[in-house]
Amino acid sequence: MNILFLEFLDKIISILKIQNKKLTAHEITVLFITDDFYFLYKKDFQINNYLPILVKDGYVKETTELSKIEGFPDSKIKYYSLTVKGLEFTGYVDNHYNELSTEQQNKEILENQSSLNKSIMLTNASVRSTNTRMFYLTFVIAFGTVVSAIYYLIEILKFYNLLCACSEK
Repeated sequence: MNILFLEFLDKIISILKIQNKKLTAHEITVLFITDDFYFLYKKDFQINNYLPILVKDGYVKETTELSKIEGFPDSKIKYYSLTVKGLEFTGYVDNHYNELSTEQQNKEILENQSSLNKSIMLTNASVRSTNTRMFYLTFVIAFGTVVSAIYYLIEILKFYNLLCACSEK
């Protein structure tokens, strides 16, 4: 399994531990993508890929409740909370690395670091491209401002007859 996949599973368990209450899938997603580190991976994160695994493994319990709001039809809402097994769970990443030999651990860590570096490089390239475009746009605006300032300065000087209008004689 991909280490990022395991990290996502651990983060969901972590969110449920911190909140210490039942949450909907949407609430978990919002808390997930507001985390500074995981914000980078929000496009890769699909809650429906991870919750069934956590429920199947027995770390998360899924309950369905009937929502009764006056003026609206009753609807079923799924809530997720940690089980006792989930509260004691050390994490998928830790278990994954404990099952590997030291050489396999080092190889996998190196691969994961490499993919993280590639991701960061792509993000930095995108930022550089945007910065370059902003630089040229700012330059064009500044140039236009200077040209218009010179034009209006000449017009003001003509108005007060401080500029020689030799062609009018």
